Order: sequence, then structure tokens, then C-alpha cells
Amino acid sequence: MMLFRKKKGKKSKPEVEKNSLEHGTFTLKEYLAPEGAIIEPDYIQLGSGVFMRSYSVSHFPSSVFVGFLDGAANIGDVAISTHIMPIDDYEVEKELTLKITRLEAQRMIQEKQGNIHRLGELTRSIEDAWRLRDAVAMNEDKMFYVTVVITITANSLEELDQVSKLLEETLGGRSVQLRRNFLRQKEGLISTLPLNQNEMDRYRNFNLGATTALFPFTASNLVHHNGVYLGTNLSTNAPVIFDPFIGPPVMPNANINVFAMSGSGKSYLLKLLAARSALRGVRSVFIDPDGEYRALTEKVGGVIVDFRPDQEALINPFDLEEEEDEHGNTKVNLHEKLQDIKNLFNVMFTNNGGYRLSPEENAVLDRCIMSLYSKRQITSDPNSLYEPDPRPGYVGYRKKEMPTISETVEWLEEQGTEVGQRLATLLFPYRRGNPLGLFDGQSRVRLKDAVAIDFDISHLEEGIMKPLAMHVILNWIWEKFVKRNRHVRKLVVADEAWMYMYHEDSAMFLEKMSRRCRKRNTSFCVASQSFEEFTRSQQGKAVLTNASATVLLKQNETDIEYVQAQYHLSDGQRQFLESAHPGEALLKIGKNMLALRVDASPYEHEFVNTTPGGRPNA
Repeated sequence: MMLFRKKKGKKSKPEVEKNSLEHGTFTLKEYLAPEGAIIEPDYIQLGSGVFMRSYSVSHFPSSVFVGFLDGAANIGDVAISTHIMPIDDYEVEKELTLKITRLEAQRMIQEKQGNIHRLGELTRSIEDAWRLRDAVAMNEDKMFYVTVVITITANSLEELDQVSKLLEETLGGRSVQLRRNFLRQKEGLISTLPLNQNEMDRYRNFNLGATTALFPFTASNLVHHNGVYLGTNLSTNAPVIFDPFIGPPVMPNANINVFAMSGSGKSYLLKLLAARSALRGVRSVFIDPDGEYRALTEKVGGVIVDFRPDQEALINPFDLEEEEDEHGNTKVNLHEKLQDIKNLFNVMFTNNGGYRLSPEENAVLDRCIMSLYSKRQITSDPNSLYEPDPRPGYVGYRKKEMPTISETVEWLEEQGTEVGQRLATLLFPYRRGNPLGLFDGQSRVRLKDAVAIDFDISHLEEGIMKPLAMHVILNWIWEKFVKRNRHVRKLVVADEAWMYMYHEDSAMFLEKMSRRCRKRNTSFCVASQSFEEFTRSQQGKAVLTNASATVLLKQNETDIEYVQAQYHLSDGQRQFLESAHPGEALLKIGKNMLALRVDASPYEHEFVNTTPGGRPNA
């Protein structure tokens, strides 16, 4: 029921001189107008391939919030027009006084008749009316006539019906009732065009707060209290301050996905984020397949771990660390390490001939690995990782040396079985002194509390060593970096992550990292230039769904369809990604999305840019 009656005024038509020369010129309307229009009772067809349907909002929920119409704007090519006209305060007070008098009369009648079931409802309505009348009288509130018209556009009548159903269900779930402008589609379309004309007479009464909620604030500024400057909001020119560790309800976890084609500014953005986060005490580690993070790591005083085929072992995949749970209790997870080592062997064997372990071989490796740890008396007790320091003049404990690949081969050969000998033969190329023996030996990496760590694997060959190094480094990061120092915020960047998807065990490790790093105060950042290849596997899809923030830069033509479908992008957002300049991106956090331009100072640009000519690189 409408509270106020809107007064209609007569429309005056402008007088046009019949013999004016202006009638012979080509106008802007003629440039923009379609060839023709077929106006049906509940839709309009423009030309031969554009179909449009308009709705009016006939019922709103009892309370509205900023952005409650956002769901409609995100389902496709949708135009939402809101017509607002203020109501004279005198008319508001008069109508509210009349309404209060009627409600008081109804309450008195109900009391006399003994009908008490409606007394509470009537009392609340009277109190609300008095509160609104007093607010208007004190100039604390205003009343408005509001008309909301929504027009959807599609390329076929079938698509129009599908989008119409989706629109009705989306807004219906928020108690917003829509009415198709039956036999008034022309008036509805005109009301949503940028002509400042309202041809519809279906309106509702809103106060100032509810009217404010109708404004499209979805492109509002992103400012996290303890974040770092990421760039400029392209809609408002305001700074974008981003903090992946802000926590619920804004971001359930700190994980970030970055997808972009080569040359669009993907790595440029990640390096800026890491460099600026370092100033806030965030430690970063990079798995660097192309050697792009060296300059950044050197500039912030970090450590570069340079992998080359002809050097001694830097990382021992058998390394163990104690793990602290949420209650502060520590333990050593031997069973998880056992599975990690077997996954590593699977990667080795798969890369070298496609061999897969049989159940019998898996059982032999289980006994082998557990035997090597038992020989050192290592158990789930964290104290078992240490031994008294035997060096003269040293008092205290030191970390025990861990098993190695060479010891594994020796144990298998000592068994004298066919299975053991076969496994030893398969592992032999990875022993120290052989071309693939890069990970046979005790760890020599001493990182301590480095603010940035760059694992540079750009010098390793692509076929076997680089995928193997990625797997070993991921395991080492989990054991030595993520598990430790739970109170320290950490950022793990896996660049060119599509490479991991070609190896099941590496892909599974990415999935594990994305699911479990949240409890260890870690932000896992996955960057890839091939969206379709990355999401082809179940592990890639799991990584995708376990990230609270997504950054989309310019996309390949082959990926844009998948990106639009995955993130429910509008046609306008798709066009933005197809034509974006380097450094321009869409940042999606939950259901909110904004367009930004990544900015760097000249000082930062010197060590984050690696593209010839000075343009951001991917």
C-alpha cells in the first residue's frame, strides 16, 4: 500500500517550427537508433538480433542495505535505472499524522473487541510512524518517491528467457519482487535509457537511508586498515590499499590467485606486493622458474638460492621439522613426510620413463624410509630431532643429519630382493655425482630470518630437473618455512603454476598448500598465464576455490571464455580484460570486484621491472 499519492503534472510538448532547416540535418538520435523495433507484450526486439525485457520493482524488503541490487548487475547485460523525486516535508507530516490517527483508531477497536493478536503489530507501526514523523519534522530525515526499472538484454529470445529467470530468482531470494512491464515494454525501456525520463508510474516511498542504499556503491574504494598500496582505483582514482591477512569476514583466508597472459604485468604486481609487504614484516619466498625475482630479493636484503645442474646438494628432501598446532603443542609428522618422499620418488620415476610404483614397491619404500629414520631414533617427539653436540667446547644440542637418497639406495641394495634392486636402479641416476643428483646430500641452505628467499631454478632443464626441483622446493618450503614461526606472516609465491599441473604429485602439493597454509599464517599466491591449463585438473580447481582474492589482468583469447564463466564476469568486465593495458587488472574479493591500475614509484620500478623497454612484465 502506498503511503503518499504522487501528483501528476501535465507534460508540455516543445513547439518546433515546421520550416526549420534543422529538419534536414542528420541528428545524433539517427546515428544511434536501430533499424527498427518490434514491441511485443513482454519484450522488445531491436533490429534482427537484440532482445530486451524490462521490469519494475514492485516490492522491496522491509530493510535494505548498500548493494542489495548488486546481484542483478552481475548476471549479464543488465541496466538498472533508479528515479528519485523528493517529497515535500509538509506533505509527509500531513500524511503521517493521518496514518497515525488511523492506526490508533484500529488499535482502540481491537482492544474493545478483545482481539489482542494484532495489538503488538499495530503498536510497532504506530511507534515507527511517530519516529519517522519526528525525524522529518526535525530535518533529520527525508522522504522520496522511488521508481526502479531494470532492463535486460540478450542475443536471442531463449537467452532472454534464461537471463530473466536468473534475474527473478536472484532478486527473489532477497525479497525483491519484480513485475514484468506487460504491455509497457516501450515505457520501461525509455525509463532505463540515459534520457532522464521516467515513463513508469509504479513507485514506492523511501526514506533517506533506504534511498542511499539504491546507489551503485559496488565500485567503491578498497581500503584495508593495515594493507599496502597496490595501485589506483580506475573508477574513483582513489588508492587501493590491500591486506591479504585482513581475515574474516572480508577474506576467509589469505590466498591469492593471479591469472594473466604473458606481458600483462603479472610478475610486476607480485613483486610490488612482496616488496611493500616486507615493510610490514611479511616474509616472502618465491619459486622462480625464470629468474625474475633476483633483483627484488637482492634489494630487500634477502637470500638467493641458485640451482644449477653441476653443483652439490642445497636441499635434502628428507629434512624434518617439528610442527606446532593451534594449541601450541609440537610434534613431528612422520607419516606425512613418508608420503611426501614417496610422492617425490613418483615424480622422479614418472619423469624418467613414466614408471609408476606398484603396491609391493610402495610397501618396500615404506619400510625403507621408516627404517632410515628409526636408525637415527627419530620419532614423533620433537626432541628426537636433536642430539648432543659432540664438537669440543660446544655445550648443547644440534640438529641430527637426515637420511639421503644415497642411503635409500644402499638400504634397498642390501635387501637382496628383486624389488629392492629394481627400486635402487631407478633411484641410481639421482645419487650424488650423477647429472640428476642435485638433491642427494644434507641441506646447505641457511636462511634464518631472511625477509625474502628466491629459489631460482631458471638454469635447470625443462624436461626433468625443473619439475623435480619445483616439487622438492615446495616440500622444503612447507617443512622449513610455512610450519615454523606461526606468529610471523608469510607469503609464498608459486609463479608459472601451470607447470605444476602436468605432474599429479606436484599438483596435489599445491592443493595441500592452498588448503592448509591458512592455519600457519601464510598467504599462498598462485600465478599462471594459462587459466585453462591450470584449471583442467581437479587439483587446479581446488586451488582456485581456496583463494579469497583473485587478480585478473589481460587474458588470452583462448582463456577469456573460461575466465568469464568461472568468475561470472559481465560483458563489460570481459571487454576490459580483452583490451586492458599492462598493469590494469580486476581485483575480486568475495562478491566484490573493482578495476585498478598497478602503480610503482620510479625507485621501485628499477628492481621490479624486467621487461625491455620499461613495460611491466608477466
